[in-house]
Amino acid sequence: MKLNKNKIIVSALALAIGTSLAGSIGSTIAWYQYSTRANVSFLGEASGISGNLQMRFKGENDSKWRTRITKEEMASNLVTGTGTNLLPITFGGLGYTEALPVDGEANPLGYKQPVAGVAAMNKWTKAEKANYAQFQLEFRYVERDGDKEGGTKDDKNIAKKVYLSQMLLQEDHANGDKGDLSEAVRVHVSAAYNDGAAKVDNRLISKNGGSTVTHGVLDLDADGKVDSAYADDDEFGFKDGAALQALDYGDAKTQKAFAGNAVGGNHSYFDNSDTAQNETTYPAIVGRNNDSNVLTNTDKQNIPNVGDVEKYIGKTMESETNYLTVTVTVWVEGWHRFDYSSREGSPKFDAIWDTDLIGAKFNLGIQFAVQDASVAE
Repeated sequence: MKLNKNKIIVSALALAIGTSLAGSIGSTIAWYQYSTRANVSFLGEASGISGNLQMRFKGENDSKWRTRITKEEMASNLVTGTGTNLLPITFGGLGYTEALPVDGEANPLGYKQPVAGVAAMNKWTKAEKANYAQFQLEFRYVERDGDKEGGTKDDKNIAKKVYLSQMLLQEDHANGDKGDLSEAVRVHVSAAYNDGAAKVDNRLISKNGGSTVTHGVLDLDADGKVDSAYADDDEFGFKDGAALQALDYGDAKTQKAFAGNAVGGNHSYFDNSDTAQNETTYPAIVGRNNDSNVLTNTDKQNIPNVGDVEKYIGKTMESETNYLTVTVTVWVEGWHRFDYSSREGSPKFDAIWDTDLIGAKFNLGIQFAVQDASVAE
C-alpha cells in the first residue's frame, strides 16, 4: 500500500495524537495484520497552577523555558525517528510502574507482526521507532517571593511534586463511522529526578485502566481455526502420538495500567479464555477542588501485589543545572481486546479487530500541574 506523506502538527494547551490505521486481511483484521497511515498531532503544555511551572524540550538552552509549545516546535522536537508511522505494537505484560523494556541502544523494545507458528514474542519482528511516538521534556518550578537571591534576582528553583491533572483519550471528531480506537492507546510516562538519590518513576496509563492479557490463541492464516503446531522437537509430526496443539502467542503475562481519570473504579475484562474477570482500577490523575487551583486526591494509593504508589510522577529540583525530565511514549496496544459480544461465533472480547478501525483516529490530551502554593506538601 502506498502511504500518504505523514504530517506532524502541534498547537498549545495539551498533548494530542491522531492516527489512522489502514490495511486488512479478510473481514477482520488482527492487530498485527495491517500497515498504517499515520497523521499525528501533538498539543503540548505544562503550565503551573501559579504560573511558575516551566518546561522546555530536553537539551534546549535557558532561553527556551516557557509554558507553551507551538505546533512548529513539537514537530521538530520529537525523539528522532518516532511518531511517523504509528501501528499496533506491544511491549508485553508491563506492570503499573514498570519501565519500558529497551534494546542495546536504550530504545524502547516492542514487537509487531507475530510470525505464524512462532509463539514466543521475542522471536517476532521488532517494532521500529516510527511505530510509537515519544518526546522528552524538562520541568522546573520557579519561586518568586520578593526576596533577592544572591542579591541579584527574585527567583529560585525549588522542589515541587508534579502531577498529571488531566488526561483526555477519545476518538477524533472527524472519525465518522469508524470505530473508536482510543481504548487501545497506551501512554507510558517516565520521570527522572534527584530526590536525595537518582530516581525514576514510571506510570503506564490507558483510557479505562486495568488489565490487558498480552498473549493468546490467534488465527494468523485466516483459515477460521486457531493456529496450531507440533512440539518444537517434532516440527513435522512424525513422532508416535504426535498431535497438533493450539499456539499461545505472545508474552504470557497481563499488562496493568492506571486509568486516565481521577476516580478509577470497578472494571471487568475478558481473559484469553474469554472468561470474565472483575477488578479494581486505580486513577493516574489527581482532581481539582471545584474551580480553584488546589489539587485533590493526591494521597498515595495502595495497590495489591504492588504496594503504595505515590500520585505524583516526579519532583522538580532546587538545582539550576539538573531538572525533572519526563519521557512520554505513546503507542497502540495490539493485544487490546475490544468488545465484540455482538459478533456471532467469536469471543466476547477479542484481539482480532473488525475493519471499522481501518482509518480510525484518536485524540490524546495530557496536562501536568503542581499543588497550589497555599497548600502544604
